[in-house]
Amino acid sequence: MVYSVTITPTALNDIQDALDYYNIISPNLGYRIADEIDASIGEISKMPLAYSFRYKNVRAKLLVKFPYLICFICNPDDYTITILRIFNTHQDSFWLK
Repeated sequence: MVYSVTITPTALNDIQDALDYYNIISPNLGYRIADEIDASIGEISKMPLAYSFRYKNVRAKLLVKFPYLICFICNPDDYTITILRIFNTHQDSFWLK
């Protein structure tokens, strides 16, 4: 069963920051990370329990081509997923802040 996905405003800001950053580096590179994030969220929605816990009840999926981690909470009782952050792994851990 495919889970429904909700993306928090913070995660949406993370995505926009990544798009802006990569589009500055190279035109249209932001679209590549957006495509990878979209594909990864699709994978998460199909098999959220396949991903390991990173912090308490927060699971994470690492992107393949970019240094980002999608952090999410899965509720198997009502088939929902909440994307908390799209975290750049080259930055300080937001869990410590």
